[in-house]
This record gives sequence, structure tokens and C-alpha cells, in this order.
Amino acid sequence: MKTYKCLKCGREIKTIHEDLNDSAITGAFEDTGKMWDGGVVFSMTAGYGSLLDGCMFTGAICDHCLELSAQIESVKYVGDYITGDKKYHPLGKERKDG
Repeated sequence: MKTYKCLKCGREIKTIHEDLNDSAITGAFEDTGKMWDGGVVFSMTAGYGSLLDGCMFTGAICDHCLELSAQIESVKYVGDYITGDKKYHPLGKERKDG
């Protein structure tokens, strides 16, 4: 089973149903399209101006740390791809699907 550690607290984030995570996605960011238990796996690319420009990374953040980061606006909420809702609902509260 594949795991990542949260970039803020180190909590382990594991794949859900490894067999269901086999997809046609391959390459540098193949893990971002999979299901993860308790967090989000994401891709980052450093653009021009960064000391790391040109570098690509895959990282993870647990749901708890992501929620805290959204509250203090160190990450920007842009919408819900499931419902299309643009209003932020902390930890899924009031979300139409759950």
C-alpha cells in the first residue's frame, strides 16, 4: 500500500483500495488522481523566479492540516468539483453529497 506523510504534521496518508487506484494516469503526478484516506495528494511545479524553478514535486497534506490552512488562508479554496459549489464548507459541513 502506498503512503505519503502530511507535509505539515507528518501524519500518514494511505491509498484507499489499492486495486481501484490502478489508472491510466502515469508519469510524475500519477498519485494525484487516486483515492487517499484522510488527506490530499497534490502536485506542485516551481515556476520562473523560484530557486527551484523547473522542479516538480508530489506532496500530501492531511485533512486536518488542510482545513487549518484554509481557515488562515494559506491555501486558497477555489470550488468543489463534485457539486460545483464555490462556497467553502469546513470539513464538508453542509455539502449536498455528504
